[in-house]
Amino acid sequence: MKYSPWRTKSAKSLQGYEHFITFVNRWEKKYPVLRKYKAQRNIAYFTYMDFPVEVQRCIYTTNWIERLNRKYKRTIKMRAAMPSSQSVLFLLASVAMEETQTTYRRKVYQWRCWKESK
Repeated sequence: MKYSPWRTKSAKSLQGYEHFITFVNRWEKKYPVLRKYKAQRNIAYFTYMDFPVEVQRCIYTTNWIERLNRKYKRTIKMRAAMPSSQSVLFLLASVAMEETQTTYRRKVYQWRCWKESK
């Protein structure tokens, strides 16, 4: 199996899963933990390949969500005690609004191009 960067992939989810199984079969002797990933239920992880190539990057990139969760955890950790659950919600909302004004103002990568091509 040759390496192909994400931009050149035109495979659908079933083909992606088959390539993954080929990869696992090749390396499972050296890395036995890979065997558990051969289950048929793991085909769901490849459904993003059914979308156009332009959208695939948007789907499997969860950095924004992870970044917001990290901000939430950091903010809550700095303030060890909160007077009520309302104050916690207010604090998390203010963190989300602060992030919206700075980080999340950027447009989603190639979203407009995909929307127009539909």
